[in-house]
Amino acid sequence: MAERDASLDESLTALIGNETLIHELNSVNERPLVFSMIDFGSADRIESACVQHRDILERIAAVDINGARTAIHTNVEDSQNIGQARFKVALARGYAAL
Repeated sequence: MAERDASLDESLTALIGNETLIHELNSVNERPLVFSMIDFGSADRIESACVQHRDILERIAAVDINGARTAIHTNVEDSQNIGQARFKVALARGYAAL
């Protein structure tokens, strides 16, 4: 799921055609992949990501630029927040194991 999530992000970015943006996204997606793999281990996270991605694609299909932009921002912010929370939990577990 983590790889598919990154692939969708990359595919949507490729449609824009901005090589700098594509390069930056690829760089960002490579770093947290291991955390994304842990993150997508929960069913609620998979469902949430699928709902958000469907919303993005539906808005793009409807040529709803502002709606698509908002849906993308929501997806990115949720991913960042969840990623940070999961990272903190992993660190806490690591320290507890010492």
